[in-house]
Amino acid sequence: ADDVADTGATLKLVQEFCEGKVAEVRCAVLYEKPRSTVKCEYVWRRTDRWITFPWSAEVPVLQALSEPV
Repeated sequence: ADDVADTGATLKLVQEFCEGKVAEVRCAVLYEKPRSTVKCEYVWRRTDRWITFPWSAEVPVLQALSEPV
């Protein structure tokens, strides 16, 4: 599982790691880009657009707490 299959490199690495250790490997992502080398079995949306996730767009909590008000 991953948030986005952009190039597919991370998912491919996980697939290769799991080979021979499990009976079957399936991939689930929120978004899959057309250029991904891994075609996922479970995809919420397919898009070629840039995706900004809330967890990567906001200032990290610890950093925000340490900044002067």
